[in-house]
Amino acid sequence: DIASEKMLEKKGTYCLNLSAPFIVQVPPFRAQLEKLLPATDYLFGNETEAQAYAEAVGWETTDVEFIATRLSLVPMKGDKA
Repeated sequence: DIASEKMLEKKGTYCLNLSAPFIVQVPPFRAQLEKLLPATDYLFGNETEAQAYAEAVGWETTDVEFIATRLSLVPMKGDKA
């Protein structure tokens, strides 16, 4: 939270990594990730992590392109476009 807020204040670039499939499968960890998504300029992850996220949030797809597109549509925080 602190790093993402500082980047918003400084108008910096914030990057986030999905890290591992279990991160999105554990509700408290996923909640933290989802709290950070609106401040995230670049989200990194592999196919397995993207598919695990989609499954965890109830998106009935394994299409990584669709998942990436949908994640890119998360509204940005602050004045980020």
